[in-house]
Amino acid sequence: MESVIKYNKKVFIPGTKTKVKLNAICVTGGIANLYNAVKLGMEKGYKMSN
Repeated sequence: MESVIKYNKKVFIPGTKTKVKLNAICVTGGIANLYNAVKLGMEKGYKMSN
């Protein structure tokens, strides 16, 4: 995903005490950034509704 902020540090696997890199448990390997997502959508021609 283009609007994701990559996060290369280790995080806990939910419900465990095991730490892994975020990309091991998440498809994007990062954290969604709403501002970047909206900006990217507008650049691609999507319109925002009220």
